Amino acid sequence: MKKWVLPLHIFLFTTLLLPATAQKLPPGSLLGKSVAKSAVLRPPKGTIASITAGLTDKQLEQVILKLQQQNAALERQIALQQTLSSQSYQAAHKALFRALASDHSTTSLSGTLFKTTYNGQEEVFGVVPMHVLRQENSDSGYLPRQFTAGIFTGHTVTFIPAQVVQLSSSKTADVALVKFREEDQALLEPLTLHTQPLQFPQQAYAQGFARNLVTHQAFQLIGTTSTGVLTAQIPAAYEGERAGFCGSPVVGEDQQLLGIHIGSRYVENFPQEDTFFSAFQLNRPQITQGDIGYMAPASFLEQLVDTYHHPDLRPVEVVLGGQTITHLAVNEYVSRIELLGKASQVLWSKDTNLKVSWSAANAVLRLRSDIAYIKLYIGRTHAVSDNTDWFVKDQDAVRTVLYPYFK
Repeated sequence: MKKWVLPLHIFLFTTLLLPATAQKLPPGSLLGKSVAKSAVLRPPKGTIASITAGLTDKQLEQVILKLQQQNAALERQIALQQTLSSQSYQAAHKALFRALASDHSTTSLSGTLFKTTYNGQEEVFGVVPMHVLRQENSDSGYLPRQFTAGIFTGHTVTFIPAQVVQLSSSKTADVALVKFREEDQALLEPLTLHTQPLQFPQQAYAQGFARNLVTHQAFQLIGTTSTGVLTAQIPAAYEGERAGFCGSPVVGEDQQLLGIHIGSRYVENFPQEDTFFSAFQLNRPQITQGDIGYMAPASFLEQLVDTYHHPDLRPVEVVLGGQTITHLAVNEYVSRIELLGKASQVLWSKDTNLKVSWSAANAVLRLRSDIAYIKLYIGRTHAVSDNTDWFVKDQDAVRTVLYPYFK
């Protein structure tokens, strides 16, 4: 800061304050003699120089002292912010692991370690993004159910076996729960989940693998979508520049885990008339620079753990038009919404199997008074066994929900 803040003050004093003040200083005063040559033109009314033109030497010294104090306070604030960000990045680095499809893999995928308490006992889990798992008829998924995890232990990396034990929906939360062997628990440095309500905007920090390199990324959390996914403004990047970064820990200044990075929308590649982009903007801060980042929140990781222990749970609440329509399992998602009239005719419909929100449907429910029913098509992400392992499959319409809607 000293390289640019102090010269700015000097510029202020010598070009605005001092020349104007010199005209009012006593002719014999030391300050008056030193700056009289600068007082060539009378400053326009309303400028800083004109406002301070009548100050005495003592008053001007007080102004300078106050500015110096403000500068010192700013430098302390910046130093504190740098310390907090450094500590958060360090915490994220310890909880980061490298997910490998095999012992000889050259591709680095990001995973995160976290801990939680269940029935009074502390448990340690990992999480990886769903879209890197082996998928049916897709080249994008290549991580098998059992894989190798590279854990940072000091300045080295230790490789241990890991296994996917619980799937979420690949269309919304997009994370899978991972378990490690008991004998490897001592090597792990998991993060504590931050499950308290978040205040927006909020600064957050992430560390993960991007194109096989460990890199860090600052996030400005700005809110949540109606699906509960955290949204953030992040620095602009070329599409593919953050490849591998999904699965990275997103850490707050308290060094707790706020969420898991699950994807980005490169704003420059999406037209402004895109429906989901427009829906995202409803009632949210306007994003004018950078990209949009998405995070599966820490609260969802708790639901994922609960489902791991009790597979029949349906903890995910679907709220439309301010009303609870249904509850989903953690691996279910809304693939389509239809808004119907009194005669069950379709008045509006939209496929919603993206990570964004149901905001467009909420907007229609607010604007139209002839909606009598809400019909949801529920999809499910599940594992299908093959000859060697299993692959992940999305099924967009395993059941439907018809809900009478009354305003």
